[in-house]
Amino acid sequence: LVAIAALGVSRDIVNGVGAALIIALTIGSPGVQARLCTPVLQWLGRISYSLYLTHVIVLLATIHLLHGTLPLTVLLPMVIMLALVVANVFNILVEQPAIALGRRLTRPRRATASSGAGA
Repeated sequence: LVAIAALGVSRDIVNGVGAALIIALTIGSPGVQARLCTPVLQWLGRISYSLYLTHVIVLLATIHLLHGTLPLTVLLPMVIMLALVVANVFNILVEQPAIALGRRLTRPRRATASSGAGA
C-alpha cells in the first residue's frame, strides 16, 4: 500500500485496496469475526448511517455553542458522546421506522379470494 501511495496513485485506489484487505482478513479469520460480533461494534454498525447523517450537525452546534467556554479537551469527548446519543435517537425515531415503512410498502400484495373469482 505504501508503494502504491508513493507512486502517486489516487487515494481512492489505496482506500479500496485497504478495504478489500480488511474484508479478506475478516472472511478468513474466525478470531477477527468473533471480535467484530461484540455488542458495542454491532450497535455502532446499527447506528452508523444515523451517525453519518448527524455527526457534523452535532459537531458544529456544540463548537458554536460552547467554544471559548470549555477547553477543547472537554469539547472533543463531549462531541463524540453527543454524536453517539443523537445518532442512536435518530436511528430509533427516524431510521428504523423508515426501514419498517419501506418494507411494508414493498411487500408483495397477497391475492384475496374475492379478487381471483370471476363474475
